[in-house]
Amino acid sequence: MVASRTPSVSSVRRALSIIEILAHAPNGMSVSGVSHKIGAPKSSTHTILLTLARCGFLEREHRTGNYTLGLKILTLGNLHIDKTDLRAQAQPYLNGLVERTGLTAHLAILDGDQLVYVDKIESPGMVKMNTWIGRRIDAHCTALGKALLANLPLDRLEDLYKRNALTQRTGKTISSRDALKREMQRIRFRRYAIDDEECGIGVRCVGSVVFDKEGRAAAAIGVSGTTAQIGKARLESLGILTRLCARKLSRNLGFAL
Repeated sequence: MVASRTPSVSSVRRALSIIEILAHAPNGMSVSGVSHKIGAPKSSTHTILLTLARCGFLEREHRTGNYTLGLKILTLGNLHIDKTDLRAQAQPYLNGLVERTGLTAHLAILDGDQLVYVDKIESPGMVKMNTWIGRRIDAHCTALGKALLANLPLDRLEDLYKRNALTQRTGKTISSRDALKREMQRIRFRRYAIDDEECGIGVRCVGSVVFDKEGRAAAAIGVSGTTAQIGKARLESLGILTRLCARKLSRNLGFAL
């Protein structure tokens, strides 16, 4: 007796179809538009879209209500593929930061209110940072995360923290929206961000944003170390150095400075 083929799950098939459809829709699509494309009722389409958005695979544009692909798609791609073009181009700069500073260097992207590390070069010394490729952490308490948040459109930033609370990881973590806005202004002015024991006691980080050829904040690059390695007097020089690295990497990615 020949066994019958295992049937596929229609909701999963529709979810994958939606991801593929939105990959070819740079401006996103409404619930009605997606519903028409996949030939499914609007109510069930909305449920699938909402589920994918809650899981980070899609994002909903606040102004238009359209759905677009979320950064988790890129995150998973970075974990699956040995090197993306961004990571490949960033490698010399990460290595250069480690050689010049003796600190750990990171490359990260933003996914909603979370920072995701996509590459890391360890420092040559005995001190190691508790980070790894693929680790997710609250963006508002990290230097790289704050550098990326500072370059979001203002309405996007406000919408992000209208729904998501500012988790306090240490006594120095930014805990109010007003304080976050003031910090964003400082970062835009000096073009680098600092984490002064805001994510973990005894750890400081410095980071700057990297732009793609469209002028969008694509990633952030920076260094991390202990408070003994990064004294407060060293923060400015490290900020200038990471800003320079980010500027050069942005130029390599096609951003016209």
